[in-house]
Amino acid sequence: MATVEARPRVALSPLCVGALEFLEHAYDEKRALFSYSARLVDGRFVNDFEHPLALRYTVNTLLGLRRAAPFAGGHELCAAEHVERFLERQAGRLTSPADRGLLLALLAEGPWEDEARRVLSGVAEVCGRPGLNVQDVAWLLLGASAATRAGLPGAEAVAGRLLRMLGDFAHVSSGLPRHNATRYRGHVVSFGGLVYYLRALHEAAVTLDDRAADVRFRRGVERALELQGPNGEWPWMIGVARGTPLDVYPVFTVHQDSMAMLFLLPALDAGLDVRSAIESSVAWNFGQNQLGEPLVVERPFHVHRSIERTDRLPRARRYLRTVARAGAARSAGLVPNEELRVNRECRSYHLGWVLFAWSGRPDAP
Repeated sequence: MATVEARPRVALSPLCVGALEFLEHAYDEKRALFSYSARLVDGRFVNDFEHPLALRYTVNTLLGLRRAAPFAGGHELCAAEHVERFLERQAGRLTSPADRGLLLALLAEGPWEDEARRVLSGVAEVCGRPGLNVQDVAWLLLGASAATRAGLPGAEAVAGRLLRMLGDFAHVSSGLPRHNATRYRGHVVSFGGLVYYLRALHEAAVTLDDRAADVRFRRGVERALELQGPNGEWPWMIGVARGTPLDVYPVFTVHQDSMAMLFLLPALDAGLDVRSAIESSVAWNFGQNQLGEPLVVERPFHVHRSIERTDRLPRARRYLRTVARAGAARSAGLVPNEELRVNRECRSYHLGWVLFAWSGRPDAP
């Protein structure tokens, strides 16, 4: 493994520096957790550490911090001891297959081989479990791919099995993934599910030298580009068979500046024509959006979560809209500005993905 001194010295971009600044305010050392959500109240952040998703968000954030470590000038949050503290105090509470896969990705590329072996064993056990969705399998594959690159015994076989499982989610005509095989979610996928599917395909293609996975990745990127809206926004719910937006909102800032980059940056590096998609996606957060409002706040640094509808009972209404449009084969579009609002909370995992996607890249915004 290359030492820190042997890595190229690329300064962190202002966006990544801002991410580190925010995460300093979103960490509870006693709990060894990053917050689920933070809101700025009277000039100070008020954090929620009690939500169960704080566990997942912490793994996600630690993954980004470890990616940033060689470029962060010894920033305290990037230290290995934060991972070790999480393993000691919280890791035993992780139960979902997806979270264990992401934890494996974190451990496999650091000095935690014994713990990574134990997590890999658990990942192998859940491979055949029924009821896994596309994010479960994608994150398990991310972890198994990292373990394969780290040379952990048995990891390559597990990664190969998970890659075959991931292929079962692809729609035969569009190549886009279904969320799962149920009647309720078998015809749709969230943008997040699409992102993780594509990233897992890319990692498996590179790690396993799998040509078919690379072809599926490239085809998926081409279909994903068709989803991007007129201002660079990515829709939240997608009809799999036709590859069309079923509900645009909420438009999440994490999708715009970091999660979309999980497939767009590898595509750019592979020579695909995605630079304009990257630029418009990131610019959306800085004010080139439907409301013309910057969602990145410099002092104190944080990023508002989304632009969303002003619906009452938003989950129920989103479900009804999605089902109706899927049944009628209709695409969703933008709604009038007066029907929208900004969600001003900030989530730690968002800044974790920023660090993961952009650290060490000279083309970072």
